[in-house]
Amino acid sequence: MAYVLACMLAIVLAGSACKNKDKVDVNGAPTPPLQASAVPTPVLSPAIGGDVRVALRELFGTPVRPGQVVATIEPATNGDPQTNAAGVLVATVAGGRVVTVYATGPALSDLHTGGPIDLGAARFLATDGPHVCAASRESLRCAWVDGASASARALAGETTGLWGGPSVLVRGVGAGTQWKLAASSDGFLTERQIQVPHRFMVADLEIESALRWSAVTVPTEGTAKVRLALTNDGGKTAIADFGSVDRLGWSYGDRLWPAQLVTGALATELVVAERGEKQHTLKLPWAAAGGFAWANGSLVLFGRGATGTGGFMLVEVASGTVTTFTPPGTGPIIAAGRVGARLAAVTSDGRVLAW
Repeated sequence: MAYVLACMLAIVLAGSACKNKDKVDVNGAPTPPLQASAVPTPVLSPAIGGDVRVALRELFGTPVRPGQVVATIEPATNGDPQTNAAGVLVATVAGGRVVTVYATGPALSDLHTGGPIDLGAARFLATDGPHVCAASRESLRCAWVDGASASARALAGETTGLWGGPSVLVRGVGAGTQWKLAASSDGFLTERQIQVPHRFMVADLEIESALRWSAVTVPTEGTAKVRLALTNDGGKTAIADFGSVDRLGWSYGDRLWPAQLVTGALATELVVAERGEKQHTLKLPWAAAGGFAWANGSLVLFGRGATGTGGFMLVEVASGTVTTFTPPGTGPIIAAGRVGARLAAVTSDGRVLAW
């Protein structure tokens, strides 16, 4: 009764106060509303056309220039897990907290940072643009990308995988023959079930758009080879098997990027399979800390660099060309990715840089 009277009084005084009372999840924590005008909407990074080396050189400058410091955080030596999806760079930093870097509005060069955000144990990490979620096997927490309204979600089943892309989040639930896949467009306030290939589970998922996803599937029984699968309707119909890949397992360090399956991204020998049709083995000058898709047929890897002062490698898969970029005064890079029209990186000394 007191709440009703307060709302009536507020409406008289301000016209619209108390219009929407915050929702509360089953644990009693406030959850972000489905619609919120103040929530930032990150801008997707534009597609890169033409010569990929020229595009990256234009971003870094000639000669390569130092990055612009857009934020400082607590120093950390590891940014894993990390992801670069839906125009947002997300990485774990000191104390397992999460930091986000995103661009908003028509000016794709204006970058913002969110966090560090406490999302609990971040075994898995994902973003769909407006939301960022982190999960352990037992719990899942989500927040708006700027760090607001971080709260727990009570979800059925053990989380065994978490992925994101433009306007959609997907999680693996359970394992073995009891495994399933669920998708959400509201930060897991609600979810829908996805049909998956029979007797296979998803080891990695690349969400290029709300409708187009590609996946790496591994058998839940027996010793069948890893396979690729694809959906063009956001999993409304069963994800279709696409064909086998010449490898028996899936391990840490393996990555799936658009049209490319990469083994050894964190080693000095890179093996890239393109839709399971071709495999390229490429030698790298130094081991990377991570990477992201740059354009069709090309990747950017990052880490300590050849001298330990931080650097990037552009890998052109078809030609096997590897081009290194060493911005001065950077330091070891623990996370990096495309954000709007720029490239952002988090260094081990706690700087968030942009080019």
